[in-house]
Amino acid sequence: MELYDIEQVFICEQSLQRYHLAEEELLISAQIVSASAIADELNQCHKVLTF
Repeated sequence: MELYDIEQVFICEQSLQRYHLAEEELLISAQIVSASAIADELNQCHKVLTF
């Protein structure tokens, strides 16, 4: 993710469970956190880009 200057990656723990994915199956390293923790992080951002 260095190419895009992305320093932090978060993945929703509930989504991993819903889609029956294990952390070992992920292609990039990321912090596994709750949906509310992701919302808290987004609320602290000055700008949020969505694609």
